[in-house]
Amino acid sequence: MKGGRWKGERLKGGKSLFAFRFSLFTFCFLLFHFSVLLRADFDDLGWGVASAGMANSALFSKRVPSLFSANPAASSFFARPALSAEYESLYPSLSDGSDISRNIFVYSHRIKNYGFGAGFEEFSLDDSQFGKIYQEKTFLFNCSRFIGRKFFIGLNVRMLQKKYGEDNYTKNALDLNGSATGISDPVFNDGFSKTAYSADLGVSKLLSKYWSVSAAADYITSPDISLSGAAKRKPTFSLGSVFESKYFSIGSVVKYRAGDYWLNSGFEKDIYRNILKARAGLSTGSGNLRTLSVGAGYLHLKQFAIDYAYCFPFAGLKKTGGRHRFSISYLFGGVEEETTATAEVPEISDLAQTLRSARLAVEKKDWQKACNLAKKILEVSPENAEASGIYEKALSQMRSLSTPFSNDARKLLDEGRFADALSKYKQVLAINPENADFRKKAEKLKKVAKITPSAIKKDNVSYLIRKAVSAYLADDARLALNAIIYSSQIDKSRVSSALANMIKKEYPSKYREMKFVAGMNLVQQKLYSALKYIYDARYDLAIMECEDVLKLEPANVLALTRLGSAYYALGNKDKAVEAWKEALRYDPNNRDIRDFLSAPSGQSIKQLYEKRKSEKEEKRTTAKKFYLYGIAAKKRGEFARAEDFFNKVMAVASDDKIVSLYRTKSRRALAEMRKEKEKRDEENLKLMKIYFGNGMAYYRKGEFSKAQKEFEKILKIKPDHKQSQKMIDLCRKKMKNNK
Repeated sequence: MKGGRWKGERLKGGKSLFAFRFSLFTFCFLLFHFSVLLRADFDDLGWGVASAGMANSALFSKRVPSLFSANPAASSFFARPALSAEYESLYPSLSDGSDISRNIFVYSHRIKNYGFGAGFEEFSLDDSQFGKIYQEKTFLFNCSRFIGRKFFIGLNVRMLQKKYGEDNYTKNALDLNGSATGISDPVFNDGFSKTAYSADLGVSKLLSKYWSVSAAADYITSPDISLSGAAKRKPTFSLGSVFESKYFSIGSVVKYRAGDYWLNSGFEKDIYRNILKARAGLSTGSGNLRTLSVGAGYLHLKQFAIDYAYCFPFAGLKKTGGRHRFSISYLFGGVEEETTATAEVPEISDLAQTLRSARLAVEKKDWQKACNLAKKILEVSPENAEASGIYEKALSQMRSLSTPFSNDARKLLDEGRFADALSKYKQVLAINPENADFRKKAEKLKKVAKITPSAIKKDNVSYLIRKAVSAYLADDARLALNAIIYSSQIDKSRVSSALANMIKKEYPSKYREMKFVAGMNLVQQKLYSALKYIYDARYDLAIMECEDVLKLEPANVLALTRLGSAYYALGNKDKAVEAWKEALRYDPNNRDIRDFLSAPSGQSIKQLYEKRKSEKEEKRTTAKKFYLYGIAAKKRGEFARAEDFFNKVMAVASDDKIVSLYRTKSRRALAEMRKEKEKRDEENLKLMKIYFGNGMAYYRKGEFSKAQKEFEKILKIKPDHKQSQKMIDLCRKKMKNNK
């Protein structure tokens, strides 16, 4: 359905097909409206909650799993492997308080032309006093295949098990008058359980891209599943038709069994982007069968499906809570794709006329039309050489016309103008809709443009975002993840974080393989891993880690250095020298690189690293030793000695981070000592002034002994203080003269 209108397909024998459709749906329409007058005392439960929400009105669907339980041919039509678990609570408001429930587990899988399915159902009646008093189990195995492009056939094999529990009346049966007999019910003379086997057959035919018809016969062997052996399960015959478009489905199924018949009709409507679905249906038939069904479905990430259905009887059982059905399904593999089993194959009544139309389209240079017409011919007649030539020529012309736009898109991508590049890709697809690669890129770029329309700045974060998006469009999962994760580590903005989350979801298995080290960003981690691989002689892995870093930071000197070392160790000296010289372009004074370039030919790279490592450890030890000596001298107040040790730390020449840390600490200690010395000198100067003033006061009073002591206090602070020395001599002379 498109634009609110039915869009039919004209096929070969179109008039006959139209008459068939008209007759079928006229019959379904009349039966739907008049069957409410008929009577039946049973309800067909079926498997699959999605189907139940539509009143089990579909026998064939490429989007609803589990249908092979009703139509064995359906498993070869559903494209993706599916695993479902279902629970149903039946009539929870029954007056006797009994609990009726069903549990169903189903798996289906298509392999090439064949479909396979397996399922298990448990139906049980539980009593609060006696426990499980009735139980049915069904084991179902399915196989189907599609023949040609239109027909599907299938077979089910069922194993049926029935088991009764015991209550007060099992061993004390009632007679016809309702009186207790005191003996067991004779129906249980041969036991409380029964097992039987049966088979189902199904066939379906695709009428067009949207329409299909199906027929099925269940329990065709009429298995006897009664304990007494006198009641056989009669076959059920079904005939149905389904219309299934992208956003809307509708179906009708007519069923017949042992003189009773009924009609199931329902629909499914997409509510939001094929994620949310609404369903409804009605079952009517002979007897008191009138049941309304409603349901809803939710599809998460195109893989997890959650479905709910509610079935309410208008007749028959009274005052019940209806039936509640829940299921969870997992759809394996990627997004469902059209295959020869699901795609419409046009039936062309006149190949010659179509070929003439294709030629005319070529003359008018309507390349899209020529391509489509030629493709239709080739689907029916693959060996048609002229159609093949038209198809190739049309493709070539569309490719040529779209090339300028694709080149513009590539340039805009390199500049980080994602929204503008997306616009160019749309122009490419308008000219050449057959280009699946550009369509895939446009879909990916649309997701990127929703997060950020551009990343055009010259900073490192924008560079990483451009690198990640380009790799993502090229399906380079490793580079896309590395670039966007590193970007999100050094940039905490919403854009980097949102893009990282999006790309992680695109490559979940690749992301799970990545290991992260706390306290390191991705570049630091890879540089550390590269060095470790070099020490372990895993030079190939070291090269991979260094190349990962250089894709993110092309001017990373340490990555270039270690890349050259790994190549040197592998014996590829040309590549090693090339990498080292590239590193020198960014860091001309790098001593490590110059040592590597001047290393003796017989010396291995491991020996060079060991030598550099030994020198580094020695310098670290020296810096640490002098620093600790300086701290100890400082605490003792030996500031001159401490200053000497700190200066020795400053003289250790190394670009090692540990040595640099000790140099920084030594500079701070020297600065602290200078401040302490200035403060101490200021305090001593104040004391010296006080002591000198006190000494002079005592001298004038003639208290020469006290004066001498004050001047001696000054000499303890400053031994070479000449005025204090002179005054001490005067005090001694005065005291000598006074004797």
